[in-house]
Parts: sequence; C-alpha cells; structure tokens
Amino acid sequence: MSTAQLDVTSRGQMLHRSSGTLLRTVAIALTAFLTVVDLFATQAILA
Repeated sequence: MSTAQLDVTSRGQMLHRSSGTLLRTVAIALTAFLTVVDLFATQAILA
C-alpha cells in the first residue's frame, strides 16, 4: 500500500466516524428535548 492509499483510507474512516457521531448527537438531543416536552405536558394535564 502506498502512502496515498493510506491517506484516502484514513479520510474515509474519519468521514464515517463523523457522520456516526453527528447522528448519535442528534438522537441524544432529540431524546432530551422530547423528555422535557413530555414533562411539561404531563404537568399541564395533571395540574
């Protein structure tokens, strides 16, 4: 393997990790947001 091939492979792996990290961050943020919305909705119904 040449250095150019290694460089392309590491860039591809880095891009794949970045998209996975972004997806995980969006999923966590969405879960947190919906949890807060659910807490306020429950409070409004029960109050």
